[in-house]
Amino acid sequence: MKAREMFPANKYPFSPELCSFMDSNPAFFESLKLSKPERFILLPLIFTSYPPYNEDEVIGIWYLDKKMSLCTEHNTICLYKQDFIVNVNFKNQKFISYSTNNKGNDCVKSINEFFSQYGRNGKFYHNNLVWEHHYKDIEDLPDEPNLRNVALIAKSQL
Repeated sequence: MKAREMFPANKYPFSPELCSFMDSNPAFFESLKLSKPERFILLPLIFTSYPPYNEDEVIGIWYLDKKMSLCTEHNTICLYKQDFIVNVNFKNQKFISYSTNNKGNDCVKSINEFFSQYGRNGKFYHNNLVWEHHYKDIEDLPDEPNLRNVALIAKSQL
């Protein structure tokens, strides 16, 4: 199934070029948590950022990790995670996924490489020397109301 069919434009904020790139680069798609809906609930909101010293666009995609979240009788603790995708030179022609699941090709690279390459050793992507791509609950997410709202909706699906 094609990415645009799996992720219709009216529900998912992915560009046609990113969907096409997913279709033509299976290793790229497989490196994304997006490819594992049995484990991850996609939060239908992305963040984009533009490091000041290059022409790349950084795309942050958010998820709730169902496997690592814990539901008890009195409490639900959730683990939220991110994928970082770089739109190289902001041209919508080449994308790089930065993942812990590094496939060793030119469109999937190590998350450690992302943190060292973008934002002066991760300056724009960490807080108090803790890399910001895993969050223990809604209160730990960036203080962005839309993100917290979709995180709450995902949490209710557990």
